[in-house]
Amino acid sequence: MKRCMLWVTALTILLAYTASIQADITSGDIFLSKDSGQENPFPKLADKALATGGDNLSDQNADMQVTPAVWPFSKSEDKAKPKSTRKAFFLSLILPGLGETYVGSKRAIAFLGIEALSWWMYTTNTNDGNDKEDEFRAFADKFWHYTVEIDSNGDALGHNYWKWLEYKFIKDDTIGFEDYDKIKKILEDQNEISAHHYSGRDDQQDYEMVGKYPQFIYGWEDIAGVAANGDTLNPILRDSDGNFNGNFDISISDINSDLRDKYETMRDDSNKKLKAGQRGIHIMIINRVVSAIDAARLAYHHNEKLESELSSIRVRMVQKHIIDHNVPMITVTKKF
Repeated sequence: MKRCMLWVTALTILLAYTASIQADITSGDIFLSKDSGQENPFPKLADKALATGGDNLSDQNADMQVTPAVWPFSKSEDKAKPKSTRKAFFLSLILPGLGETYVGSKRAIAFLGIEALSWWMYTTNTNDGNDKEDEFRAFADKFWHYTVEIDSNGDALGHNYWKWLEYKFIKDDTIGFEDYDKIKKILEDQNEISAHHYSGRDDQQDYEMVGKYPQFIYGWEDIAGVAANGDTLNPILRDSDGNFNGNFDISISDINSDLRDKYETMRDDSNKKLKAGQRGIHIMIINRVVSAIDAARLAYHHNEKLESELSSIRVRMVQKHIIDHNVPMITVTKKF
C-alpha cells in the first residue's frame, strides 16, 4: 500500500508540472532568445520595439526568433529530429505515456492518469480482499471443527466432521482422522462425495469446501443450536436438553447453519474484492498496449511531417534593421 501511495504521489507531481507547462504554452508568455537561449522576461516590450524600429535593439535582437516552450522531456530542437517508432512503442510498454512524452504529445497525461488509477484499483482492492480472507479464515477456524469436541464457548460439542465421516463411511478402526489419503480412497470406492476431500492442510481449497459444499455441514457448531431469531435451526438434531442427539442419518442437504451462511457471505465479499483488484491488472495491460500503439503511430506521423517540411520551400517577408532604418526583405528558405 505504501509503494502504491509513492507511485500516486510521484505521478501527481508529474501531472501538476506538465499542467503548469501547458498553461504557459497556452498563454504564449514564454519565449527564448536565439542568441542567449534564456527566457526573455519582457516579450511584449520586445515586440513593441521591433514594430517601432527602436534604437535600443541590436541587429541580432531585431532578428530574434521567438520559440514557444514545448512538452517536458522533449527539447525544442528535438522537434526537428526523427523519432524511433520502435523506441516510442517500447517506452509506452514500460510506462504508459512515456512513448507519447518521447514524441512530444500531451496525450501522455491521459495514459499516466489511467496507469495511476489502475494501480490504485489493484492495490486497494487486493489489500481489502486479503484482509477479508484473513477474517473468514479466522471465522472458520473458530466455528467449523474437524475433530474438536469443544465449541467456541468452551462447551462440549457432540458432533464434528470426523464423527460424521466415521459414522457414515469409516468402518476400519485402524484408520485415523489424519489418514487423509486412505479416507479419500474409501470415499471414492463407495462413490460418495468423491469430488471433495478435506486435506487437513488448511489451504485455500479446504477453506473453500467447508462453506461451499453441504457434506461439511456437521462441522459447523450451530447445527443443533438456536438461530438468531430464537428459532431452533434443526429440531430433529436436538435432544430434550437442547444438545446434539447423535443423529448422523439426516440428509446433509436438509441441515441448516447460520454460521455457514455467514461464512459464505464473508468469503464472497473477499472474492469480489480480489476480482476487482484483478480488473486493475487487466486495465494496466490494456492501457500499455493502447499507449504503445498510439506512441508508435505518433512517431510515424511525426517523421512523415518532417519529411514533408524538408521537401518544401518557405517564402516570408521580414524587416532588417540596417543603419537606423527598417528595410523590408523577402527570404526564401529550404531545409536540407
